[in-house]
Amino acid sequence: MRLILFTLIAVFTFSFNSYAQMSMPDITKLIHHDNGNIYASDYLIIVVYDEFNNAASAKAVANYLNAEVIGGLKHKNWWQISVRADSLEKLNQIKDLTLEHEYVQDVIIDKINKY
Repeated sequence: MRLILFTLIAVFTFSFNSYAQMSMPDITKLIHHDNGNIYASDYLIIVVYDEFNNAASAKAVANYLNAEVIGGLKHKNWWQISVRADSLEKLNQIKDLTLEHEYVQDVIIDKINKY
């Protein structure tokens, strides 16, 4: 059995009261790309500008994507947004759309490391 080590530090169930937790990817929906890398297909991590680092702003970005906030590491300005993608190309399209939002500084596609 393979142990999957996630690139994120905290992997727990998210609560808006905590802001220091991220949800795990659905391991049945991982994208195994031809380049040999494995990616989470069910969320993106958005990095927001300091003035937008709050749950309301994260929800606004999620609404822009017809998605929902499923996690966050507030001390890093990271918010985890649910998405649906079946390929790395689709994830990149969603990433590009997300980067158009005024609150968003960067978007991270989570690359999963296996051991």
